[in-house]
Amino acid sequence: MKNTLSLFALCAAAMAADPLGDWYGTLETPRGGLRLALHLVKSDAGLKATLDSIDQGAMGIAGGTVEVDGLRVSAEFPQVKGKFTGTANSEATELKGEWSQGPGTLPLVMTRTKFVIKDGVAVPLTPGERDFLISHLEKSRKEFLASIQGVNKEQWTFKPAPERWSIAECAEHLVATESTLFNMVTKQILKAPIKEGVSRKSQADDEKLIARITDRSWKANAPEMLVPSGKFETPETVEKAFNERRDTSVQFVKTTGEDLRGRSSGTMDGYQYLVLMSAHTLRHTAQLNEVKMDPKYPK
Repeated sequence: MKNTLSLFALCAAAMAADPLGDWYGTLETPRGGLRLALHLVKSDAGLKATLDSIDQGAMGIAGGTVEVDGLRVSAEFPQVKGKFTGTANSEATELKGEWSQGPGTLPLVMTRTKFVIKDGVAVPLTPGERDFLISHLEKSRKEFLASIQGVNKEQWTFKPAPERWSIAECAEHLVATESTLFNMVTKQILKAPIKEGVSRKSQADDEKLIARITDRSWKANAPEMLVPSGKFETPETVEKAFNERRDTSVQFVKTTGEDLRGRSSGTMDGYQYLVLMSAHTLRHTAQLNEVKMDPKYPK
């Protein structure tokens, strides 16, 4: 198939520069450093900003006027009569600007690195990160298993075209990928040292990755080891195998004390490989449903 990307090349392409997300920096004042966290999000209502002044215990300070023009950011905070203006670098890993409050202006450089280092050791997943990933893993599981319910033998092996996969082949590919990506995280990525000083990914990065992987306008060739071979004869056998593997993945996310954000491979951290696993499930669930829409699909 021409004009296709491998699964991992597709992932790398997902990480385009974007100043939205979470930023962290220390404002050096005459009275000492103040750690600040700036959160920029885009919703149906438009751009929104909140500010945390961590050392002052002031969290969730609401933003007023917020502007993002390419890599340039401007956010006002009327509650404290402050304003931040800055420009991100081309990779959107550093946001350099200034903080204005009253008559004073101070330089402020922010990065993606969270304030999660304690005594030189990275703190593991936050409750929010853990909940987000578990919720997505359960969502993709539910949608996939629903898509193969009630599929009969003839429908199971039907191929819309010789070069396209059947429902059985899509399902087998998902079972194999679940094991491969989980093992990659737990047996390879988590064996690597934590990368100090590297910008840590945010939920905005995760959501961008999900959007990219679930976009079926992009086509990807499966690695040879993940090409289906007719291993599962019925939906019931796939359901059992998939549930066993997904149960293991969910339990790992619920209980792990590992710093999945601090270790990475390529452009993605360990956490994002698990996000990828779940998004990949939704991608091929959509492919399954496309097979069912074929005019020749057995009734």
